[in-house]
Amino acid sequence: MNKTLLIFKHEFLSTIRRKGFIILTFALPVLALLAIGIFRFASDAIKPPAEAVKIGYVDETQSFNQLVPQESMVFVSFSSPEDATQALIEKDITEYIIIPHDFISTGLIQRYVLQREVTPPTATQNAIKNFITSNLLTGKVSPAVIDR
Repeated sequence: MNKTLLIFKHEFLSTIRRKGFIILTFALPVLALLAIGIFRFASDAIKPPAEAVKIGYVDETQSFNQLVPQESMVFVSFSSPEDATQALIEKDITEYIIIPHDFISTGLIQRYVLQREVTPPTATQNAIKNFITSNLLTGKVSPAVIDR
């Protein structure tokens, strides 16, 4: 048993003293981290710029005429639902909303998209909400209050 331990100790010490072992022990993790860093840098540099999403709207109340810019959403006005539907089919817009005559009393809008969705994305909900709020409050409340 003592000779086995002596042979093991000799082989272990001779292995860890080799230059190749020491270089590979430290070089492999450094190379892996370097590869990960290059990949992350390259993937961030190659990302295409975010394209603005076009949302159409049909205003039946005739009170939504302020096109307040939203995050990455652009609102496009249409005179009739048929025009908005045609633009949606031609993929000029990604979706459209109809603001009905009784919007002020009901608070309901109609939203149309080509794909099935259980609920609209949060960014879209926020953009529509901000668009409606800013248009309803324009001229009645200061811009600082609208921003808040």
